Amino acid sequence: MDVRKARAVLFICILIIFGIIFKFSSENSTKSTNTSNKVIDTIVDTHPVTKNLNEYQKSIVKKTLITPVRKLAHFTIYTLLGVLLMCFANTYDTNILKKVLISLIVGTLYSCSDELHQLFVPGRSGQITDVIIDSVGVFTGILLVILQIKFVNWIKTSANNMLKYKKRILKMWAQYWRIKKINKNREKILRYLYNVTLYFYFYINNSLELFNTILYNKVISQRKMSYCNFLCITIKISNKKNCGA
Repeated sequence: MDVRKARAVLFICILIIFGIIFKFSSENSTKSTNTSNKVIDTIVDTHPVTKNLNEYQKSIVKKTLITPVRKLAHFTIYTLLGVLLMCFANTYDTNILKKVLISLIVGTLYSCSDELHQLFVPGRSGQITDVIIDSVGVFTGILLVILQIKFVNWIKTSANNMLKYKKRILKMWAQYWRIKKINKNREKILRYLYNVTLYFYFYINNSLELFNTILYNKVISQRKMSYCNFLCITIKISNKKNCGA
């Protein structure tokens, strides 16, 4: 997927989220309350703690949950919007701070326009607290994308370090188990553990790299390692044979 296609897909997803938010904001107070009540009824009737309560107790619980459920819905949908906005911004080669600010401003402005829109819907009102919750949701989504990128970099760095310092790692594990002289069986065990750990790193690394490539067409690290090369390295470590990696 090239950059243009990635941008187009992300842009369409952002428009879909805008449309969903607009649809819910266009509902009048009665319809909006009914939608919230359906969600709350499902939670109360299926949760192990509340499903065995009598009707009066359930009604009290439902009244208590109305506000938290509605605010959580605001936070969740805008967190998803923040993720999409940040991923869209990552398709451009600009400063990370600029990407964060643009994504946050776009999300906050749409939240303000959404609350303004509710002023013209019968029975609805715009609230500054909702704008704050929405903005926090957008920022949370942006932060999740940044943390995901950092995690990918950490996985790739750890995997590369394991390849670079494999002898030191084997010695470190041997010392940890207080093995002074490594016989053949123990050496096989150490090599097996090393290969399993290395496979774990590369499996996560390649999975996250594929996710990043599909999502916003960016490979986080310049150094890439294919599964084929990884298998060659594993065979080389296990059998002590030369293999072109």
